[in-house]
Amino acid sequence: MTSLLDIVTNPQALAGYDEIPSLNDVELLECKFSQGLRTLDVTLSLQQLPPRRPERWSKEANAISMTLQFSDVLTCSLNQSHPGPNDIIVSCSFHKSTEGFLFDCSGTNLNLRAEYNYARITHFDSYLRESGKEIA
Repeated sequence: MTSLLDIVTNPQALAGYDEIPSLNDVELLECKFSQGLRTLDVTLSLQQLPPRRPERWSKEANAISMTLQFSDVLTCSLNQSHPGPNDIIVSCSFHKSTEGFLFDCSGTNLNLRAEYNYARITHFDSYLRESGKEIA
């Protein structure tokens, strides 16, 4: 398995963390294709706040919104069953493939797999998660 730091072209976006944030049991907020299905944006909600937060971030924030952008997408598959009343909770991993890298995002109601050549963090910000709404 390959680490998040190994696959993004801008690892400095994670400079506030002492350890790489876990992508296990995170909420999938959005999945968006663009540029003729050659680009995939995946937005995840992380509960693991960085110890060193930018000053512009709210002190009340209890979650992180992070968007990973995968470009030069070679193949992609998405299988989703009806999520019901619960959020889509997934675990994400990265692997090297014969053509580039493989992003695997799986949960009870969703399986997303994309093979791509480049990845970067395009959005990283804090927000206040609704009261009583916890991941896993």
